[in-house]
Amino acid sequence: MPPEPATPKTPAADLSFAEFGTELAKLLGLSAGASPKELMAKLAAQLTKEPDPAKYMPVAAVQEMLSVRRAENAEVAEGRAQEKVRAAVNAGYITRGMQTWALALCRSDEASFDDFLSGVGPVFAHFGKPAPVSGPAPDRISGTAQAESETEASICAQLGLKPGTLASS
Repeated sequence: MPPEPATPKTPAADLSFAEFGTELAKLLGLSAGASPKELMAKLAAQLTKEPDPAKYMPVAAVQEMLSVRRAENAEVAEGRAQEKVRAAVNAGYITRGMQTWALALCRSDEASFDDFLSGVGPVFAHFGKPAPVSGPAPDRISGTAQAESETEASICAQLGLKPGTLASS
């Protein structure tokens, strides 16, 4: 037959008021015979004292948490800068040649980059659009055929062949 388990007793449940005062004095670092006024004064001092943060949250854990947070913020800021510069290039606010400079500015001072864009407008937007044609389109087909026939004639002359021999083969 197994022994019966002992029922746990809370220390304060079986204490008399005097024993409670003695135990409280020990916890507060006072002598066992401390007066109620001394107990209350020490207890009030303990309750109003600022807690030691190192006891409640380890410094190393906080440093690691902040380091991870900084890395996440840097990654998000980098992505945002990349996207802003890409959008500025696509909208014609800056050229592709200005991307390195724009990324450096946006990384260091995003508000300054935004101010720059609002001040310049899409001055390079026309770079991505086809130029308007003022006259008739050049006849590329006949120009190409003429260049090919001149080349063919030159090759035939060098090889001693009759002109037009290469076109038929």
